[in-house]
Order: sequence, then C-alpha cells, then structure tokens
Amino acid sequence: MINANVHSEHAQGETNASGETGAQLRMRMGANERAFQSRWKRNFGYAFNARRICTPDEVLQVEALYSGNIVRPLRERVANEACDNDKVENPSSNVAGGFLETEISVVEPQESQAHPAFLWVTLALSMAVSVPNMFGIMSVVKENFWLAVMATAAFTIAPFALIMAKVSRGWYLVIYAIISIEIFCNCAGFYGGLTGLEHSLYVAPTKFLHMVTTMTNSANEPTALLLSLFFSVGIAMLAIAPVENLKNQIK
Repeated sequence: MINANVHSEHAQGETNASGETGAQLRMRMGANERAFQSRWKRNFGYAFNARRICTPDEVLQVEALYSGNIVRPLRERVANEACDNDKVENPSSNVAGGFLETEISVVEPQESQAHPAFLWVTLALSMAVSVPNMFGIMSVVKENFWLAVMATAAFTIAPFALIMAKVSRGWYLVIYAIISIEIFCNCAGFYGGLTGLEHSLYVAPTKFLHMVTTMTNSANEPTALLLSLFFSVGIAMLAIAPVENLKNQIK
C-alpha cells in the first residue's frame, strides 16, 4: 500500500518536475554515484534512475540529506499520513464520534521547601536553650570552668559547622549523637532543678513539682524524671526538625 502511494505521488510529481535529471542532481550534490544510489534507495524506498527527471519533492529530500537538515523521508511521510487517515476513519471505541482522543498530562504539585533562614533560627534557639544545662553538667564532670566552657562550645557549634560543611548523610549521625548528649544534659539539669538536688544532697521539690505531684498523686522523683524527659525531648525535637530539613536542602 505504501509503495503504491509512493509511486502514485511520483506520477503526480512528473507534472511538476524540476527539470533536473537524477544524474544532474547527483552531480550538483557532488556525491559519489554508488553512495548516492544507496542513500536514494534508503530514503525513498525505490531504485535511483539517473535519466528520469526528478520531482520537486525528490529534489527537496536530496538537498536536505546533503545539507544536514532533518526532513522525514517520503515513504515515512506517506506511511504516517496513511496511518493518520486510518485513525480518523476508524476511531477507537472509547472515543465519541466527532472527537479525537487526546492525552491529558497530570502535573503533580511540587512540595514547597521550608525557608532555610527560619530553620537556622530554630536550630539556634534549641541549642541556646541547652547551653545552661550542658554547661552545668560539664562543670560537674570536668570540675574546671574553662574545660566546661570548651566542651559546651564544641557541642553547641559542631552541628552548625557540620551542616554548613555539607557532610554526607552518614555523618549526620554525629549531629544526632550530639543532640542525644544534649538530651541527657537537659534531662539531668531539669531533674536537678525540680528536685533541688542541683544545690543540695536532699530532695527539696520546687513549687511546680509539688503542684504536679499533688495533682497526679505521684512521688517526687518519678514525676521529676518524667517531666525532665518530656522537656528535654521537646527541645531535642526542635533541633532535629531543622536538621532534617537542612539535610535535604543543602547538597
């Protein structure tokens, strides 16, 4: 069917011939005879005839081939036109009469990223809240003011430095380890403050702890421990949230 359409197009093209024979066209393109015949056969699907006058379409195709322009071969255009005509005459069963089926592309909405400036502020606030408790614990552990200052500064600044250094995802475990140290320091600091053990060796509950134990009818030490864990984990979540978002944004 395609070859018949092609040859019929040749017959129609004879009336609008370019006046240039196949041999003249080949010489004008400066092509080797065997190479020209091979490209002609591959592009048009029929043999090259040096004596026949070329049609305008054939001249256009050959000029495009040798000029580097991309033009669909004649037989491909005829095949596509026949395929399109068949689709119009025989529409698919799920297409209503008079309407052509079209593809509807669905664009998924992109998830908006958090603003980095607010993430840095949140991380800084969570670390700043932990500084007093961390310094108090380090002072007890080191029993030296300057060593406690250095340890507190290291644990406070390290998360910022590691994130800004764009470390790989595996090294973010170091940041989470530092946050876990802060959880312990905050928990111990809150517990010492609620029970009064921060200043003495005997339990002396604060008014807040006494109020909570009275309200819940519970003992001082377990209640103080639960409250301390609650506060310290809440502060840790304020640090983990910006770290996770910054990890996805900074690459």
